[in-house]
Amino acid sequence: MSTLTIVTLYLCLAGVGVYLIKQLFAKNHARYPPGPRGLPLVGNILDIPHVKPWLTFAEWGKKYGDISHINVLGQHIFVLNSVNIAVEMLDKKSSIYSDRPVVPMSGELMGYKQTLPYLRYGERFRLYRKYHHRIFGNRASLVVFYPIEEMENRRFLKRVLAEPDRLQAHVRNTSGAIVLRICYGYEVKDDNDPLIDIAERALNQAARYGITGDFMVDFLPSLAKVPEWFPGAGFKRIAHGDYDL
Repeated sequence: MSTLTIVTLYLCLAGVGVYLIKQLFAKNHARYPPGPRGLPLVGNILDIPHVKPWLTFAEWGKKYGDISHINVLGQHIFVLNSVNIAVEMLDKKSSIYSDRPVVPMSGELMGYKQTLPYLRYGERFRLYRKYHHRIFGNRASLVVFYPIEEMENRRFLKRVLAEPDRLQAHVRNTSGAIVLRICYGYEVKDDNDPLIDIAERALNQAARYGITGDFMVDFLPSLAKVPEWFPGAGFKRIAHGDYDL
C-alpha cells in the first residue's frame, strides 16, 4: 500500500471519527418516539434490517407503538406502523412531512435523483405530480389508453398460445410494451427488445440497491467523495457500473 493511500485512509478515518464524536456530544434535547436502544456513537446501525425489513418494522410497531424511532450515525429515522397516522402525516400534512431524504447511493451515485420516487419536494416535484394526475389520475383520463391495452393483450394471448412454456417472459414483455407505448409511443418488438431489457435492469437495480441502509454511504454522505480505488469504496464501483442505463 502506497504512502499516499495510507495518508488518505488516516484522513478519512479521522474525519469519520470527528463526525461521530460531534454527533455524540451535540446538544439535542428533542424528545423522539420510542425505539430500539442504540449503541454509543453508532446508534442503531446494527438494528437496520437488510432482509424483509417490513417484518422487523412490524415487530417494532407491536413493541413500541405506531411510531418508532432509530438513530443511525446521527440520522434520525421514523417508522410508521399505522395507516391512519401515515395518512394524517403524509397526506393531510404533506407540506410538512412529504419531502424525501437525499439517498447518496441509489439517488445520487446511481443517477436516479431526478426520478419521481427520489425527487425532493419542490417546483419540479409538483410539476411531475401535476402531469401524472392529469394523465393517469382519474378513470376518465384512462379511457384513451384502453385500445393500446387491448391490442397488447391480444398479442400476449397469441404469444402464450404459440409458446406456453415462456409465460413469465410474455408477461414481462406485455407489461413493458403497454408502459412504453403509452408513455413514449414506442412499439415493442416481439422478443429481446432493447428497451424492455433496460427497464428490467433498472427494476433489478432498484430491488438490489434501492433499500436505504445497505450501504454506509447512505448514513455518511461524505463517503461519496472518496475515490473508487479507496479501501471500502466498492459501493462506488457498483454504482458506476450500473450508471450507464
